[in-house]
Amino acid sequence: MEHDYIVVGEIRSLETEGYLQSAERGERGNFTTYHLTNVEHIVEQIARHILDEFPTRNIENEIARVARNIDIIVVLKSDRDRRKKRVMGVTEILWNEEKREHSTRDLIKFSPVTEKYYYSSNISKELLLKMAEESYDDAKTLMQMLLVREKESPMADYEQLKDTVYDDMMKEILEGMNPDG
Repeated sequence: MEHDYIVVGEIRSLETEGYLQSAERGERGNFTTYHLTNVEHIVEQIARHILDEFPTRNIENEIARVARNIDIIVVLKSDRDRRKKRVMGVTEILWNEEKREHSTRDLIKFSPVTEKYYYSSNISKELLLKMAEESYDDAKTLMQMLLVREKESPMADYEQLKDTVYDDMMKEILEGMNPDG
């Protein structure tokens, strides 16, 4: 039946197939929740759910199918006391038809170390055009916002932060192990 939007409470098994079929219909959109630990592995994880239900299907075809039909991942995380959730990141899934491979691109990341967000305006042309088809003004506003925030807090700083935190922590640990400093 025709739909504008499909919302699937959570995909775990057979509902994954229904979710992807709704995405393939080319209608306005869909949304679901999914539990994961590493955003870079989501495409393979979802493809494996489909193979659990349809074991004769080809894994490469299902990976392509998932990567073609999911545009954005929003990662939420609960605080330790489980009272609050925070958006930890927004990541785009990219599909390269020529190479038949997928990748992810972080657009927003939160660092618990600095307690701030980092931004990238590097949205794919395909996704920006999809957004503009739905609402040109909203797509333009989003890009303007990302460009402004990217200048204030670029994603490159987040990538550098990971190395700095690791190096600083290791230095502290090693100095603590050596009483002579």
